[in-house]
Amino acid sequence: MCYDEGTLQAYLDGELNELTSKNIEEHVKTCSTCRQKLEELKFINEFTANALKTSNIDLNDAWIAFNEKLSKENNKRKTNGKMSRG
Repeated sequence: MCYDEGTLQAYLDGELNELTSKNIEEHVKTCSTCRQKLEELKFINEFTANALKTSNIDLNDAWIAFNEKLSKENNKRKTNGKMSRG
């Protein structure tokens, strides 16, 4: 039985119980497909972590700005929808 990327990512993130983690560890010893997926996910995780460390972006500020923009766009849509119905 092969594992999907979501399960392998959960394994890397330490989100799985001990039995499932051990099953994955045993499985990747003999399954080149899952072992390759796991290595790709590790690479992506490391790349992303390094990119975030070297960026000057404050992620909290970016998240707040994103939510504010999303809220404004939703309000515009609501307002435009009311005007066109009248």
